[in-house]
Amino acid sequence: MKIEESMLGTEPLKIREEIPAGDLGLGEEAGLAFSELAFEGTASKFDSGIRIAGTITGSLNGPCARCLEVFERMLSISFRSDFIDKEYFNESAEAEIGQDELDADVLPEGPINIADVVREQIVLAEPEREICSPKCRGLCGNCGANLNLGECGCRDEDIDLRWEALKKLKKEL
Repeated sequence: MKIEESMLGTEPLKIREEIPAGDLGLGEEAGLAFSELAFEGTASKFDSGIRIAGTITGSLNGPCARCLEVFERMLSISFRSDFIDKEYFNESAEAEIGQDELDADVLPEGPINIADVVREQIVLAEPEREICSPKCRGLCGNCGANLNLGECGCRDEDIDLRWEALKKLKKEL
């Protein structure tokens, strides 16, 4: 769906749109798959532009960046995105920029594409590396065992010889 300023009146325009995740091109390089993405929210005019607000829902699945196990997680991203008319920004005027201006985009010449807004909000909200859970212990750096399933058979005594002097110092203390 594309939103144009002429579509907006005094009341907010309600939007409900299913967005094909494949069209967004997210997570492909990491093997992640977004599915069932939906946007539900409103578009409204305000004094200097257009405000789009709402919630993106869907699911994400793929390999964990720590343990490589496949996981699935539900997404729910609430946001507000302001698009301010470029004439509102006066480059020659010296003025303090408020937080609202830092979070705003310039209103494009044409319509605002909801799919582009959804893609931007997912990129801003989701971490660069997805993990299955905050408590994920990952893989053993020595043998590669999944530490979430239990301790591995590696011994702590396998120390690089360059650190042997520190090991002796620890025993002495």
